[in-house]
Amino acid sequence: MANQALSIMKLKTLIRFKQEGRTHRFIGKSLGLSRTTVVKYVQFLEDSGLDWNVLSSLDDHSLLTLCRSGYTDKADDRWATLCRLLPHYEQELKRPHVTRQTLLEEYRQSYPDGYGKTQFFQYLREHLRLGQAYQPIEHKAGEKLFVDYAGDHLYLTDRDSGEQTKVEVFVAALGCSGLIYAEASMGQTLAEFSLSVCHAFEYIGGVTACLVPDNLKSAVTKADKYEPKLNERFWALCQHYGTAIVPARSRSPKDKPKVENAVRQVYRRVYARLRNHIFHNLAELNAAIRLELDTLNGLPMQGRKESRRHLFEHLERQYLRPLPPEPFVWKQQRELTVQKNCHIQLNDTKHYYSVPYRYIGRKVKVLYDTAHVEIFYQHERIALHPYSHQQHGYSTQTEHMPSTHRFVSEWSETYFIRRAQGVGPHTVKLFEGMCRTKDHPEQAYRSCLGILALAQQHGHAATEQACFEAVERRQYNYAFIFHHLKQNRSKSSAVKVLSIPDAHQNLRGPEYYLNKSDPNA
Repeated sequence: MANQALSIMKLKTLIRFKQEGRTHRFIGKSLGLSRTTVVKYVQFLEDSGLDWNVLSSLDDHSLLTLCRSGYTDKADDRWATLCRLLPHYEQELKRPHVTRQTLLEEYRQSYPDGYGKTQFFQYLREHLRLGQAYQPIEHKAGEKLFVDYAGDHLYLTDRDSGEQTKVEVFVAALGCSGLIYAEASMGQTLAEFSLSVCHAFEYIGGVTACLVPDNLKSAVTKADKYEPKLNERFWALCQHYGTAIVPARSRSPKDKPKVENAVRQVYRRVYARLRNHIFHNLAELNAAIRLELDTLNGLPMQGRKESRRHLFEHLERQYLRPLPPEPFVWKQQRELTVQKNCHIQLNDTKHYYSVPYRYIGRKVKVLYDTAHVEIFYQHERIALHPYSHQQHGYSTQTEHMPSTHRFVSEWSETYFIRRAQGVGPHTVKLFEGMCRTKDHPEQAYRSCLGILALAQQHGHAATEQACFEAVERRQYNYAFIFHHLKQNRSKSSAVKVLSIPDAHQNLRGPEYYLNKSDPNA
């Protein structure tokens, strides 16, 4: 065709005029084209072998393809060659540092008789435009909440040093109304991301049918186009709120255009207005963000009279699911082994929590916060305790400590008292005191075993003396006995004095040396 291809709108109008029997002069005057151009287009459309009624029924892409292939100038070979190369050029443009000018130079080097710069760029542009076309997504009210993090950061300033610390900005947007929520956090950890999602649900006052996150590690452990592997703890949050997780595909912004646009709006309406403000903590920053958000959601949307807030209140709010009675509480998670004393120990406070005896030696999952400690085995909760800040303390439920189990029949108070009698009466008193001062005698058994081991190492007399000191001072624990024996061991050991015997068959004596001094001896 000519140096500049005819637009699809003018091409369809030309076909309609030919159906109506209009003259070439009339068509050229109506479309702003020369009579020669009209004749050329009419000629290669007629050469296609299709009548005008069939041509008018073709879609845009088919019509453009027909026009390109029907062009009978000597550029036929050039167009066929370029058609084969366009998909390759599309992929090359995705590589770093590759530009259209680079592709043009490579094309002209390989095909000196090919298209020039103008036509090459035009055909490449049309190919990319057709390939990037997609069907607009219609979102149902209350269906999806899109979440993501902004690429740029906001900053907190230290009051004393003036040092700036960058913070992440979480952004969420509803699919139907486009209502936007944003807040700042120190990072993108699983705990911080989960808390931001909870705050987003609280802001909109309900829960959507599904949540659409990006493929960040806090939500998706392993990205996959068809069945992504979800983070188990984030999945627990969504179960609490009764919503599903539908992650967007990797590197596919078209899957979440709502939140992509929301991030741009946050840049323009929040970042820009806070650029000259100084914030010293997250509370101050998030309070300022909330004020700007209320303004942003109240502004009319581009090309519409309604605001996001208006659409949300009149269209979407009624379709949201209600929030659960209790907010989701983020819990720490540990995998621990149940000890022989029917307890697990949390390293945070070195506190012990009881577990039913039948789980001794098994690995259990422990979820806890500052209020409760939950213990699970194979997805079944087997114990629940109030969280305790008491270090080295015990939280024990009586039903977890059976009296007839082999553990108790073998390690019982009677058993350890009988063994203590072999050491001495003060050891017996110490063992009785240990069992008496604990909530359950089983808690003292490990200490009793340790003291019996010390008696074998240091002797019964030394251990009995240490137990006497412990009872006098009311120190009913293993640590006191251990340190007492360790300190007294060096003091009690006597230093051996070496002496030379008075007579020995190998001693020469003074007579030997007298004989040596006499030359006649």
